[in-house]
Amino acid sequence: SILLTIVALIIWSYSITQAKLKIGFYGLIHSFPEIFFVALSILTIASAILWTSKERQEKLLLLQLCFLVISLWLSPLIVGGSQPSPGSAYHFSNLTEHIVREGHFYQEAHMHYNWPGALILYATLTEVLGDLSHLNTMVKLAPFLLQLSFLPFIYLFLRNMLGENRKNWCWAGLWIFELGNWLSQSYLSEQSIG
Repeated sequence: SILLTIVALIIWSYSITQAKLKIGFYGLIHSFPEIFFVALSILTIASAILWTSKERQEKLLLLQLCFLVISLWLSPLIVGGSQPSPGSAYHFSNLTEHIVREGHFYQEAHMHYNWPGALILYATLTEVLGDLSHLNTMVKLAPFLLQLSFLPFIYLFLRNMLGENRKNWCWAGLWIFELGNWLSQSYLSEQSIG
């Protein structure tokens, strides 16, 4: 499994250097060469070997899962594109900027959003960092960061459901979650942060 993980990392790294930003019928998938998908297949096999192991392999499984999340959610940014962010992500940034500038919500934000905690949290982070220029970067990185933030909670849920004996299977559940979580809810928005 370790050897396959290393091979997958080497092939993936090479495939990223060969990728060209090209949007086709299926989106950014046309940007990546075939060996990108070979690398992800090898990584999946490497992880599947550990899912059925009797020994706990949590560190290597965590490394493999992080590699998968990076491959799926940061590759578009590395290639030169961006994560698709709906217009509401930029609206979220606008509302946050207003809180930072004025110190309160304006009426539209109060009427339409029932989760103001996300706006307040992001406004606080913006105040601590002392700069509003990073809003666009945050909108682009939000899908990746949100995917990472989902994982501990799903892991705890799966560990409690599957029991202590099947800890390695929890990682298989996380893997399936990452492969299947393509709803457009992972962007800078109140519901994602909520």
